[in-house]
Amino acid sequence: MRVLLGVVSLGLTACASVQPAHVDARMQAWEGVHIETLMDAWGPPDREYEAAGRQFFSWSSQRRERGGGPTMGVGVGGGGGHVGVSVGTLFGLGGGGGGVCTRSAELDQDGRVVRLRWNGDPDYCDKLTPRRTSGG
Repeated sequence: MRVLLGVVSLGLTACASVQPAHVDARMQAWEGVHIETLMDAWGPPDREYEAAGRQFFSWSSQRRERGGGPTMGVGVGGGGGHVGVSVGTLFGLGGGGGGVCTRSAELDQDGRVVRLRWNGDPDYCDKLTPRRTSGG
């Protein structure tokens, strides 16, 4: 039974989500770049607006993939004086089914990113936001 609990714990750990702090760090790496550099990496924004004398750009995405995220099942059965235990995992085709992510950039007067914010599913926002390598 201890082995079974260890396998179940290991399986659940493997399915852990991206932590919001990880997404925050990935986003902060883009602060200070010019908006053109950001658009080269993130693609064209969905919206551009001005508020309180500042310019903002935003990117909104919704995942529309079939299938679900990883699932895990444990089964116990018996018959004829025997007991069997089974542990299985299933990875759905197409990944998770329905993340939402909105990212916004606030610019200074020179067109440089001074603040980035995000809202939504941390796994999906992390997937959408490329790592910043260097330059910009």
